[in-house]
Amino acid sequence: MLPLRNTLLRTESVSGEMHKFLVNQYRFLSSIHQENEKKVKKLNQVLGLLQGTQVDLNASEQNDEECKETQEAINWFNAKMELTKPMQEFVCKSKYFTIDAKLVSETIQVRPEDKLIVIATLYTAESTPKMIRHASDGRKIFRGNTRVIMENDYGEHLVNFRLQIKEVSSHYSGGVFHLKLEVEESVSCPNLKVQPLVIENLRVRAKEYYVDLMK
Repeated sequence: MLPLRNTLLRTESVSGEMHKFLVNQYRFLSSIHQENEKKVKKLNQVLGLLQGTQVDLNASEQNDEECKETQEAINWFNAKMELTKPMQEFVCKSKYFTIDAKLVSETIQVRPEDKLIVIATLYTAESTPKMIRHASDGRKIFRGNTRVIMENDYGEHLVNFRLQIKEVSSHYSGGVFHLKLEVEESVSCPNLKVQPLVIENLRVRAKEYYVDLMK
């Protein structure tokens, strides 16, 4: 609630009707303020999920309340992406690899003519993941198109990435990467909220034969 204004609620220095009007306006604005605080808190939790981080909650909150809030944030999405074929556990930094995924939703209908943009990004495997934009030589971490159109193909919305990661994962904390696929907001599908697809613990080796030996 907004800071209490005793002089506003108790004084009769203004006319009765004006005083009543001001009090009602104060209470109305106070209710909006409280509602906005709740929305900001929920949006921060959703942002934490999208960034692969855990949102800190007040120590006084109980464990069951934390689970409830997290579930509410997840329920904010009405669609998700799934791999259409298993992702290989190891990839070679000198070769391209592919990612195939599809859109899945039980609550919202995407029209066959609708096209969506999917973005691929790479993160460290730290407790607070950091986006990796460049390799150690200063060049972009990816080779290939990281913005790909997802479109309808025989009744399903599919997307295909052909990428190359130009840095070995052993140079980073944990020795692995997290690769995230995320759908951009669409003007043609404004109500579509797609949960990002995160491919965790992806290892990138320097040479292909290392990959074969480790399988």
